[in-house]
Amino acid sequence: MLMEIIKYKNTDRRYAQTLQLRDVILRQPIGLSIYDEDLSYESENFFFGMVENDELLGTVNYFAKSDNVAQVCAFAVRADKQKQGIGSQLIIALLIELQARNFKKCIVSARPEAVKFYEKFGFTVDAPVKTKQDGMSMMMELNF
Repeated sequence: MLMEIIKYKNTDRRYAQTLQLRDVILRQPIGLSIYDEDLSYESENFFFGMVENDELLGTVNYFAKSDNVAQVCAFAVRADKQKQGIGSQLIIALLIELQARNFKKCIVSARPEAVKFYEKFGFTVDAPVKTKQDGMSMMMELNF
């Protein structure tokens, strides 16, 4: 069973799997449905996915907030595949791409329970922020 990281856009067939995974991991636990959201803005996003046997195990995406700043969003790993390094591999792949594309900073709005994960990669907490979806998040940043 070979796992590989792929890159894709919201026009790719993987996007439907991405939405399903994000709905289960990020929305259903807080009583929401991703299918009620207008995600048309994601046409500008770049997606990374970890796949095994043509099945999406994890996903993360980013968009250019400005010429020099990228924002990470919608990071989800299947519940039965968490704590196995998939998320770390996805973040590393994403950060390598951001550096190759000459971004100077990466930001993320992280749930409190994810702060330690992002700190492993050098992110620091900038400020707490209130989000409409899930209450409180921490704005974090990483300078390249």
